[in-house]
Amino acid sequence: AVTVLVACCGTGAGYLLGSAIALRLAEGRLQQFAERLVVLTDTAAFESHTLLDILNASPHSYCSDAEIAYFRTLIFQSKYLKDAGRMRGGKIDCSAAMGRLGRPIPVSAPDFIGKNGIRVYSNLSAPSADNLRRVGIQQGDSYALYSPRVLSDVGPPFVHFTMTQLEADIRRSGRLGGESPQVQISILTRNGLARVNGSLYATHCSTHFYNCVTAYISTPEALQASRGELKANIVLGGLTGALFGIVLSIFYRRNLSMEQQLRRAIRNDKLRVEYQQIVSLASGRIVGAEALARWTDEEGFAVGPDVFVKI
Repeated sequence: AVTVLVACCGTGAGYLLGSAIALRLAEGRLQQFAERLVVLTDTAAFESHTLLDILNASPHSYCSDAEIAYFRTLIFQSKYLKDAGRMRGGKIDCSAAMGRLGRPIPVSAPDFIGKNGIRVYSNLSAPSADNLRRVGIQQGDSYALYSPRVLSDVGPPFVHFTMTQLEADIRRSGRLGGESPQVQISILTRNGLARVNGSLYATHCSTHFYNCVTAYISTPEALQASRGELKANIVLGGLTGALFGIVLSIFYRRNLSMEQQLRRAIRNDKLRVEYQQIVSLASGRIVGAEALARWTDEEGFAVGPDVFVKI
């Protein structure tokens, strides 16, 4: 019973320890994932800014066939950008993908305007066969459009992320990509780890641009992702508990053995002396006595001298 009880306690302790280790591992992976996403978004942002400088310095006429062909060449050579073109007055006039438009396409107001006049759109409107959000950046009369899969294909499927655009004074301007976690905005705009409402969050902010990336995962998803380590800790805890229970049981039995009880009885002066009378048959008087050692064990049973004297 002791062995089984301690083994169960060991299994429980193994689960708790394994869960704690799994969550710490998940936090480390989330941090690495967020850092990778920031490096990726910074690289894409640098590419877009470089491309916008080139577009604004185009040697061709505004939205001419030559300029559109020039834009297409640049986009084909780009790694992270999906489209680029010209826009004025809040309307797209032409792009590498759509060509010159007979009727300009109006776009919504930008989500963020930087001090250098760069306008950021969380979803720049344009005809498309899918419903994916497309982050756009406008500088001057030119704009560039990120591929919607720049970030979505980077991490494992069970890890979620959101990218938050910040104002220059570190106020939130809007979500640029990913999902929409229901969590305090302070967690999404500062470097660090957090555990809120059963989910783990890791935020990493760019040192070059005003944006942060937050990778997050629910506790059950984190434990599921680390189920191998969790099972190993549970098994190890159960085996450790069982081994400890066996040792404890052996010690308990040894501690209750006749020899150990007799040692304690001698040490604590628990042996007693009883006197067997010697009587003279002639006179009927007691003439002496035989001193006999007697002992009652810790469970209250009398142990005969033929047993304990041998021990």
